[in-house]
Amino acid sequence: MGTLVRQLNAPFARATGASIAIQLGAVGLAFGQALLAARLLGAAGYGSVAWAMSVVSVIATVCLLGFGPLAVREIAARRAAGDTAGLSSFVAVSVAVVGLLSIAAAAGFVWFAGRASWIAGDYREVLALCGLLIPPLAIIALLRGVAQGFGRALLAQVPGDLVRPGILIAAMTAAFVTGTAFGPVPFIRTAIAGTWIAALLLGYLLWRDELSALPAPERGARARSHLVAALPFLGLGLTGLLEAEASTLMLGWLAGPFETGIFQPVVRIAPLIMLPVQAALMQFAPLVAGHWQRGEIGQIHALTVKFTILTVLVTAGVALAIALAGPLLLGVFGSDFAQGAHLLWFIAAAQVFNAACGPVGTLLIMSDRSGWTLAGQLLGLAVNVAVGLALIPAFGALGAALGMAGGIAAWNLALVVAVRRRFGFDPTLLGAVAALGRRSP
Repeated sequence: MGTLVRQLNAPFARATGASIAIQLGAVGLAFGQALLAARLLGAAGYGSVAWAMSVVSVIATVCLLGFGPLAVREIAARRAAGDTAGLSSFVAVSVAVVGLLSIAAAAGFVWFAGRASWIAGDYREVLALCGLLIPPLAIIALLRGVAQGFGRALLAQVPGDLVRPGILIAAMTAAFVTGTAFGPVPFIRTAIAGTWIAALLLGYLLWRDELSALPAPERGARARSHLVAALPFLGLGLTGLLEAEASTLMLGWLAGPFETGIFQPVVRIAPLIMLPVQAALMQFAPLVAGHWQRGEIGQIHALTVKFTILTVLVTAGVALAIALAGPLLLGVFGSDFAQGAHLLWFIAAAQVFNAACGPVGTLLIMSDRSGWTLAGQLLGLAVNVAVGLALIPAFGALGAALGMAGGIAAWNLALVVAVRRRFGFDPTLLGAVAALGRRSP
C-alpha cells in the first residue's frame, strides 16, 4: 500500500485535488439549487422547468458545433508546438461562429415557442423564455474548453459551476425566506441573468490572463478547416448530452411532469458520484494531448494508470455513501421525492463501472480518434433510448434509471476495446493494477 501511495502522489494527483475541491463546491451548489427548486416549484413545476431546460441544452450544444471540446485538444497541441498564430486564429473563428449561431438559434427558438399553439400556455412561456439561455450556455461551453486548453482548469470551472448556480440560489433563498412566490417563470428569468453573468465573467478573465497576449488573428483564418475538425466533436457533444438528457426528455413525453420531477433530484445528485472522474479529466485531457503531440505513449500509459486507480477508489467510496444515504438525501426535497431513493443504487453502480473502465473517451478524443468515441456514445444512446422506451411507460422513473445505467455500461465497454487497439494498453482498473504490480520491486 505504501508503494501505491508513493506512485500516486504526483503533481497530477495534487492538481486534481484542486479541481475536486472546485467541483465539490459546484455539486453542493447544484444540490442546493435542486432542493430549493423542488421546495418552491413542487414536483410538477420542477419537472416542467427541467424538461424545458433539457430542450435548450440540446440546442446550445448544436450551436457549439463541437468547438468546446476541440479547443481543449487544439489549444494544448498548438501551445506545445509554439504555434501562437494558429492558436489565435482558432480562438477567433470559434468565438465568432458559436456566438453568431447561438444568437440566431435563440431568436428562432423564442419566435417558434411563443407561437406554438399546440403547447399549453404556461409551458409555452417557460419554453420561450428558456430560449434566451441558448447563447450564454453555448459561450460558457466554448470558453470552458478554451480555458482548459490553456491549462486553466480552475478558471474553466468557477464561473459556470460556481457563479452561475450561486446567483440562482441567492434569488431562490430570498424568495423562500420572505415567502415570495417563485414559480417557473421567475426561475427561468433568474437563470438567464446568472448564466449571462457567468459567461461574461469567464470571457473577461480569459481575455485578461491569456487571450490579450496572443497575436492578432490572421486574415482569412481557416474557418472551414476548423469547422471540419469540430464536426466530430459536435457529434460527441450532442450524443453525450442526449444520453444525459434522454431520460428527462422521455419521462416528460411518456410519463408526465410528476415522474419527470421525481427523477430530477436523482439526476442532480448523480454528478457528486461523477465528481472524481470529471475533476481529474480537467487536468488529464490537456496533458494527454501534449504527450500525444510528442509521441510519448509511455507517459500517457503512466498517467492513465494513476488516473484510473485514483478515480475508482474515490468514486466507489462516494457512490456507496450516497446510495446508502439516498432516503435521507431525497427526503429533504419533500415526501414526493423520497420515493426515488432506490434509483440511486442503479446510477451509483453505473458510475463505479464507468470509473473502472478508465478515461477511455478522453484518450481517444485527445489522440484524434473522436469518431471512435462518437460510435461508442451512439451505442450507449441507443441502449439508453431502447431501454427507456420499453420500461418508462410501465415503470416511470425506474425505467429511466435502468436505461441510463445500461447506456453508460454499453459505451464504456465499446471504448475499452477501441483504446486497447489505439494505444496498446489496458486502460481499465484491472490493467492499471497489473501495471503497478509490474513496476513494484
